[in-house]
Amino acid sequence: MARMLKGDVVDKFSPREHLRLLRSYLAHYPDFARFPHRDAEQVREFQWARVKAILEIAYHSSPFYQRLYRAHGVQPADVRTWEDFARLPTVTKQDIMGSERECLVRGARTDRLRRSRSSGSSGQFIEVYSDTGHWLASALATFRMMQQSFGFNPFRSRGGAVIYTSELPFQARFGLYTAAYLNTLMPRAEMIRRLVRIEPEYIVSYPSIIAELMAHFPAECRRLRPKAILTNSEQSTQLQRDQMASFFGCPVPDEYSTEELREVAFQCAHGAYHLQEDCVYTEILDPERNEVRPDGQVGEIVGTSFTNPTMPFVRYRQGDLGSLRPAACDCGRTGRILDDISGRKNSSFRLTNGDVIPSGRILDWTYKLFIDLAVPIAQFEVVQTATTDVTVRIVTAAGYDDPVHGEMIRQSFRGEFGSLLSVRVETVAELARTPAGKHIPIRSLVW
Repeated sequence: MARMLKGDVVDKFSPREHLRLLRSYLAHYPDFARFPHRDAEQVREFQWARVKAILEIAYHSSPFYQRLYRAHGVQPADVRTWEDFARLPTVTKQDIMGSERECLVRGARTDRLRRSRSSGSSGQFIEVYSDTGHWLASALATFRMMQQSFGFNPFRSRGGAVIYTSELPFQARFGLYTAAYLNTLMPRAEMIRRLVRIEPEYIVSYPSIIAELMAHFPAECRRLRPKAILTNSEQSTQLQRDQMASFFGCPVPDEYSTEELREVAFQCAHGAYHLQEDCVYTEILDPERNEVRPDGQVGEIVGTSFTNPTMPFVRYRQGDLGSLRPAACDCGRTGRILDDISGRKNSSFRLTNGDVIPSGRILDWTYKLFIDLAVPIAQFEVVQTATTDVTVRIVTAAGYDDPVHGEMIRQSFRGEFGSLLSVRVETVAELARTPAGKHIPIRSLVW
């Protein structure tokens, strides 16, 4: 997710832009809301038209893409089929770093654009520029997510709370989409006081922050009674979100989004991550080669954004791992389903024999500690410090016995992942967060 930057950019929607959002909602939202239920052929036709349009813009107007495609001897006219598209070169964060302004289309005025920054969970940052149209599309996608979660109606909502690194550019105007902003780094005691005072209809937050509030302020949390809690930006398991849903008595769907591509997939009531097919075209590629993986096989998530022609992202390697499968969901949505979201490649653990343990599998193991072994843990992180060494850091809960539970954790880890990794267990008062306030529960230092 993003961190909005100040400087040569506009940080908030102007009254005119708010009016555009209102008009967009009234004119386009009904069709936008129905899109996830279109049949697969209609979706494919829509995506092909958008892919061709964004390719034309990238090739003819962006110096970065023009150089890239000419170096590979391709131009938009060569792309006649999806197979042709799959042969286009991919783009990585490393390719763009330092060349962000060359990715912009010619004539783009940065003083009229919004500039945001990827969160840096990969250890690297890039700046992303976008125009009002991009944020309007993002706002409509957000409205659609909230509508499917709890029947959100911007004309009738009493307002929500967004716990985030910075304020979003669209905020309350004309009685629409009112939301209080709470910074992720706000002291938790102050945060819960404000939430109780606000009584939000919905909460958007990192899952780790919700878990902290539940652990330290359970009585205050039970007073909130939101209609939904929407999580994003961090890895979390379905078990963790189910526990939150049981505690708060409301649905807790998760969103998979990135600053570069924006809204990619969102969980329906049945737990499936449906791709937002009208916002991003998503592929799964072999992490090391430009080869599309078949449905059901885990690979790197690669996306082409339809909503930001000012700074195109075409076949952008996100760095996260996942798999795709055709839609077959009781919710009736036709968008393909993103499965096996396993976190970043550099969050997976590499072993001396060449095997890789996805971070999602490690995250699932940690919840066995809660359920099967009942280890009293408030928070945790698992860090691979070398190809043979792992450190598990624990913020303990009441009843934790260091030698007993520490050995249980070590034995459980070895039983799950084998003996190639040596496990050290440390108890700490608190866990480190990124400058954006994120908690990264699984990470590797050896990539």
